[in-house]
Amino acid sequence: MKLVSLHIDNFGKFNNFDLDFNDGLNQFVKDNGWGKSTLTAFIKVMFYGFDNSAKRDFYENEKKRYKPWNGGVYGGNITFMADNKCYTIYRTFENKDKDDTFRLIDYRTRLKSDDYSSNAGYELFKIDSDTFQNTLCIYENNCTTESTGDIEALLGDEHSDTDDVNNFNKVIKNMDERQSLMSNAIYSEDEMQLILMIWGIPWERMTLGQANMLTVIGYLIQNAVVRANRYISALEQQRYIKGTNILEPEAFLALVKAYLNARDKGLTQCALLSVDTKENDRDEVGKRLIKLLRQSDYVGELEGGKMYALLANTSTKDATMVRERFEKEGVSCQIQEDVFV
Repeated sequence: MKLVSLHIDNFGKFNNFDLDFNDGLNQFVKDNGWGKSTLTAFIKVMFYGFDNSAKRDFYENEKKRYKPWNGGVYGGNITFMADNKCYTIYRTFENKDKDDTFRLIDYRTRLKSDDYSSNAGYELFKIDSDTFQNTLCIYENNCTTESTGDIEALLGDEHSDTDDVNNFNKVIKNMDERQSLMSNAIYSEDEMQLILMIWGIPWERMTLGQANMLTVIGYLIQNAVVRANRYISALEQQRYIKGTNILEPEAFLALVKAYLNARDKGLTQCALLSVDTKENDRDEVGKRLIKLLRQSDYVGELEGGKMYALLANTSTKDATMVRERFEKEGVSCQIQEDVFV
């Protein structure tokens, strides 16, 4: 399931507000009062509707809490992907619950769909709205570790065991085997580069010692990634052939050696393409290559003035596809199966 976009009409402080979600992680770093909690509440309400509409306390009664000060109808829509189909949920809210509306539209056909009901949140996530809020929406002033009925149902009845160790072991046994048991993020320059994920650890070995070991390994890899990125950055900053974006032989040779060495150790994949050029069209071919390549690829010359393209993280099969694409753009090249540098 993936969120695609949303539109808010008169919900809390938002009016005529549109938001498109990116693939992967979406971060909202905003000042206090911007409406982060309101946005989160809107997403929950679109899937579940309002809870506690009969409660008198203003902060417990979400419907009154997010009702616009100027009154009137409020609500919006949210578009999401589920089971390879795209849907839009439309909801409006009025003073009386019976006047609230719900519509589910197939985004492709623009026709009404009955795939999910007004209780779409439970049908999609298999948890109720309280569990959704407690597990997916973590508020600074409401950080609790208590479980709900739906969480207990998913994990089994192990929550009733008073022995923490037995409780933990039983829950681990019930975890989906497709999920990793341990993970650790690797950062470089405050940006996540990769995530280490470990499967297959016997539940008896799920200890603090194992977690600490993963952390240490993560730091070692992180330091290696940082050094490698700085090394590559330094190579990139070395001189290019004057007036071109083609690396000089010395800089390009060091880069090729580093990649081939890593490939031989099974740490990465790479491929080298030799490019056919003439003396008078070298610069033009180099410019065309840069446009066809990714930011992680390189163009340079080796001894003898021969031009090459170094394809990072690329298998021989993928390199064949790249060569065919080059050929279609009028750049003649061959895959170097045996490279002696």
